[in-house]
Amino acid sequence: MKNVSEKIIAITSASTVTLNITGDVEDYVLTGTKALSTNFEVVASATPTKACSVWIWCQATITVTGSPTFTVLGTVIDNKVIVNPFLAVCQYLNGGWLVFAANYIPVKGSGQITISSTGELGIKAKSILTGDLSDTAGVKFSQMEDLTADFLPKIGSDQKIAASDIPVADAEFIKGLTSKAQDQLDAIVAAQGTDESDIDTLQTDMSTAQGDIASLKASRTTDEANIAAAQVDIGNLQSAVAAIAPSKVDPATLSGTTVLVGASLKTDYYCDGTLGGFPVTLPAANTVAVNTMVKFLLVGASNSITIQRAGADNIILFTLGTATSRVMTVMGNYVWLVSDGSANWKLYSELLT
Repeated sequence: MKNVSEKIIAITSASTVTLNITGDVEDYVLTGTKALSTNFEVVASATPTKACSVWIWCQATITVTGSPTFTVLGTVIDNKVIVNPFLAVCQYLNGGWLVFAANYIPVKGSGQITISSTGELGIKAKSILTGDLSDTAGVKFSQMEDLTADFLPKIGSDQKIAASDIPVADAEFIKGLTSKAQDQLDAIVAAQGTDESDIDTLQTDMSTAQGDIASLKASRTTDEANIAAAQVDIGNLQSAVAAIAPSKVDPATLSGTTVLVGASLKTDYYCDGTLGGFPVTLPAANTVAVNTMVKFLLVGASNSITIQRAGADNIILFTLGTATSRVMTVMGNYVWLVSDGSANWKLYSELLT
């Protein structure tokens, strides 16, 4: 027995079916639902160049209205035959077609077909028993019971998988996936590579940041040490200033003859001339700390107020030499003197008129 590749043709809306016969044996299946009211014919696309066999298995559901003809390769099929599934065996011999059609072909459950022939034969029956096949016989899935292109056989089983589960066209997919599993795996691997690269970059950035933080900490430690040293220096400077500068006190008012004492000396004196002029005697320069400053300002009325030395002290006028006293005569006049801690009061500033 020679396997023949069948050609399926739907005749529902056709009025003519043309067969392209090119081999020694051709195998056709006519399918569909046909309401036959006008003539219908099956023709060959060309006249065969040699003897050949054509098997036409009509599985179409046909209803006949009126008296149309159903012609197969020049032979009219009886209406009683065409209303049921039928087999037309067509032989091209000696320049013409010999067609035999019958609708009593054995079907599944009606028995088995025994073939004793050395020629070629195409099988259209839907049921072939295991005992009818030799160990080397080749059987295509399309020739198996109820098997179509939308089903896959289960390995080691006579069952099948429904097309809604795994269509043949999508056999490379896994149910629930929208694309090839391998493509998705490749995408995941590629993404993983990118993620690993990003992680490496992040780790490098973190390492750099940690180094910067360490540098900042070291700089901060240095800055804190410098600040601490500066605070010590400021404290020392404040102590030094406190040692040479007298404590600031509120100004004292003098209104008559006064002899100042170093132990109770103030930094500011208002000399009130309202009751008349009077002298003010400085304390000895060596009884106060070096750089002790004392200021005198004439207030109240314009009378002569004399600021004079104690004992043999001098009032140094810088480039003008020395004096024993300074006299303020007009309100607003002032004299600033600074002790050298020895025997002199240095004139720092004055306004005399």
